[in-house]
Amino acid sequence: MDHHSYSHAPHEHSHHEGPSAVFRLSAATVLNIGITTAEVIGGLLSGSLALLSDALHNLSDSLSLILSAVAQKVSSRSRNRRKTFGYQRAGIVAALINSVLLIAVSVFLLQEAVVRFFNPQPVQGFIVLVTAAIGLVGNLVSALFLHHHAHESLNVRSSFLHLLADTLASGAVLIGGVVIFYTHWYWLDAGLSLAISLYIFIEVYRLLKTTVNILMQGAPQGFNIAELEAAVRKIPQVFNIHHVHVWSLDEHEQFLEAHLNLNTDLPVSQTQAVLAEVGRLVKEQFHITHSTFQVEYECCPGVGAIVEEAR
Repeated sequence: MDHHSYSHAPHEHSHHEGPSAVFRLSAATVLNIGITTAEVIGGLLSGSLALLSDALHNLSDSLSLILSAVAQKVSSRSRNRRKTFGYQRAGIVAALINSVLLIAVSVFLLQEAVVRFFNPQPVQGFIVLVTAAIGLVGNLVSALFLHHHAHESLNVRSSFLHLLADTLASGAVLIGGVVIFYTHWYWLDAGLSLAISLYIFIEVYRLLKTTVNILMQGAPQGFNIAELEAAVRKIPQVFNIHHVHVWSLDEHEQFLEAHLNLNTDLPVSQTQAVLAEVGRLVKEQFHITHSTFQVEYECCPGVGAIVEEAR
């Protein structure tokens, strides 16, 4: 008969960036709405597709920033009996929506740029220059607002990448406005719009890949389950580890579930000591913030396997 017990390694929930991040996201949103308005007016007056593309991108960013601010606030709520893992993944869901929105915008702009490239339209270079300069300064300030928190939250990072792309796009449009003003190379406007669209698409790919992996409960990037299994088996009382599941709750917390086969039928007090040792090992060497182990003395189906492979 199997003997079962559970070990819960200490884990912490980090929300230190919450209130400050919400304030910065809100400030960036106000700035972004102002930039969008200026670029729409400038784009219509000048006939610039690149400027209107940047305006549309900024509009999507404004919506994304609002979504991120709401998600950041929700994710700071404490866990309860219905949400036993808490609300940390609200930010991950927001990052996913932001990423999908960015891809949709980039595809639309790409299509419009290709059409305009083969049918260039006259553009008022001076209006483009002035409006792009306003957008550049505004986007740069907004990006600086979020830079600190971009390293701590995928949600904030997605918004930061939005604003960084906007800053680079405004810079490119500014340079394009200068060139068009002096050379009348109207095809350059469509070329810039094309480049902006491709840049957005490429930048969002890595963020989307990470976000989907978390939501699919995949193992964290670079995590080596075989190394974890080998390290745990070095503990004298452990014979085998199997049915291993590793996933991330968000970008900060990593969870582990596994079955442990012990060499001998130990009393509960000694079993707890073994579990504590295994918990410390996976936390210190593999950065697992929460671990749960089912202890067994006799074998169970799947013993000897680290992960059940799909057939």
